[in-house]
Amino acid sequence: MSDSKDYISGKLDVSAEHELWITEQINNAHKKNNSGEMLFHSKLEAELIMKERKERIKSNG
Repeated sequence: MSDSKDYISGKLDVSAEHELWITEQINNAHKKNNSGEMLFHSKLEAELIMKERKERIKSNG
């Protein structure tokens, strides 16, 4: 397998390590959703949350 930074036919070659990581992230998201822990936001709420987060990051930078 080639380095994950190598391009093959214009596409990034994803390493097995990354495949494992993304699979774990997806499985954790499904578990969180199935347990009722997941919290969904409207588009407007998400935009406000991101705006506040960006402002906080910029002020700490």
